[in-house]
Amino acid sequence: MGGAENPAPAVDWGALSPRAVRLSESVAARLEAMIVSGELAPGRKLPPERELAQLLGVSRGLVREAIHELALKGLVSRRQGRGTEVRGPYRSEFTSAIIGYLTQNVREVAELLDFREALEPPIAARAAERATAADVQRLHGITHELESETDPERAADLDARFHHAIALATRNHVLVKLVETSMEVLNQTRRRNLQTPERRRLSRDAHRAILAAIEAGDAETAERAMTDHIRGVASLVMGSDDAGQSRVERTGEDDD
Repeated sequence: MGGAENPAPAVDWGALSPRAVRLSESVAARLEAMIVSGELAPGRKLPPERELAQLLGVSRGLVREAIHELALKGLVSRRQGRGTEVRGPYRSEFTSAIIGYLTQNVREVAELLDFREALEPPIAARAAERATAADVQRLHGITHELESETDPERAADLDARFHHAIALATRNHVLVKLVETSMEVLNQTRRRNLQTPERRRLSRDAHRAILAAIEAGDAETAERAMTDHIRGVASLVMGSDDAGQSRVERTGEDDD
C-alpha cells in the first residue's frame, strides 16, 4: 500500500528455545547478544512479557528478570504504555580518548568529561520522572538568570546551580551528594568552558532543551539532551584537527 512503512525484519524467536536457553545461556545473555549483534536494532520493541515468555517457552517471571537486567545495563528502556524498546549497546564518547596515547593534561580532561557523561544523563532522566512543580520553577529561575548573565564567573556559578537543582529533583540524597562532591572537581573545566559569549550561548541552549524535557516528564529525552550537552562541552574543550589530535595536546594550552 502506498505510503506504508516497510515492516521490520522478522526475528527468529525460535532460536531462543527453552532447550537452547537451559543448555547454553540465560535469556538475558541471549537477548543481549541479539542487541549487540544488531539482530535487535535500536528502536525495535520487544514483544510483551507474556508473549515473549510463550515464544521462549519460559516463565513470565524469568522474562521480567531478564528485561530488568538489560534495562540496568542501559540496553533497553521500559516506559509505561510504550513497552520495552531496544536502546542498543552503550558507547562512551570518550573511550578512544581515554585508552589512546594522550598527554596527562588531555587525559585528565577526557576523564572528567567521561565521568560527567556516566553520571549526569541518568540523573536528568530521574529528574524528569520525579520533578515537582517547585523543582521545575527553580530550574526556570536559574535558566532565566543565566540567559541574562554576562559575567563569566557568575555564569559558571549559575551553571553549577542548574545541574545541582537537577540532582535535587531526583529526591535521591546519594545522587545529590555525589553531584555536590563532583562540582569541586569539575569547577575548573566548567569555568574555562564558560569564558566566551558563544560558549555561554551553547550552554544556555542545552539547558533549555534539558529543562523542557524535565518539565514534560520525558526521561528519555532528558537523558539524551544531557548527553548532547556534555558532548557539546567536549567539542569545545577538546576540539580536534583533521588528524583527530586535541588542540590542547598540540599547543599545550587551553583553548581560550
